[in-house]
Amino acid sequence: MTPSVRIASLVYPGSIGVAQDPGHPWQRYSEMQQVLRRRLPGATASVFARPELVERPASEASDRDAATVDWYSDIPGQPVALADLADAEQDEPRRLLKDHLQAVSRLAEELRRQDPQINGAIADLLERATRYPGDSAVYVVADAPILTSWGSTEVGRPRGALPEGGLV
Repeated sequence: MTPSVRIASLVYPGSIGVAQDPGHPWQRYSEMQQVLRRRLPGATASVFARPELVERPASEASDRDAATVDWYSDIPGQPVALADLADAEQDEPRRLLKDHLQAVSRLAEELRRQDPQINGAIADLLERATRYPGDSAVYVVADAPILTSWGSTEVGRPRGALPEGGLV
């Protein structure tokens, strides 16, 4: 088994049902990784953090419909939020992330062209995975960009952080 480093633990208010849906991209992470690792360099596949839905005791949940997701990387090292790096240090991870996401988009297009009926579902998954939720979803580990919250437009908030607007 590949060693894993926890990148972040994020809470997605009102998303528990969505995150548990078998069709949600996070539930299809292994399938996506198989395709990416077979067709693209490992560094491209490693851009996508592995999501693990966390079961929380009812006593801990302030928002009963919130999904808590721990995000992991197979790249060893200390994760640092992209935003915590100096501006000049952000340039290379941003460039690498852009290159990797473009490679995944091209692969999705290629798969769809080859056989839309057979490859359509995986092409859809890859296209959805390349949705960029924003800079706050990007971490850097050993100079490599790692994307959390991929396939979503919601970034999530760190576990224990107050939601916007204060107390719930």
